Amino acid sequence: MHRIRLKLAGIAWFLLSCPLLARQDENDAYVLKNPEHSMEEIEKAYAEMPPVTYHPPADRWQHLPITAAVLGKGNGSLRIVMLGDSIVNDTSRSRWDDLLRKTYPKCKIDRTT
Repeated sequence: MHRIRLKLAGIAWFLLSCPLLARQDENDAYVLKNPEHSMEEIEKAYAEMPPVTYHPPADRWQHLPITAAVLGKGNGSLRIVMLGDSIVNDTSRSRWDDLLRKTYPKCKIDRTT
């Protein structure tokens, strides 16, 4: 069973304290494709946060069989599109996708916010 450590309060503080570097497109939408913070900045913020341990349920992949197969095999491509408000923006800016890439280095992960 995977143990996922989420550190939500600190992530929110770190992200809200940094300016938004994304550019608006022709439709006045912000599209984030590249990280705006270094992994060193993210890891420093994570180190200052109290951990929360989460044990996902055993059936968590039952409605995502293709995603589970791509990640389980450790290869292939996974495209993630995040749509929403400031909560989605802050989640995207946390570089969680880079942590996912470390866990599944053979899988190409493409995240767009």
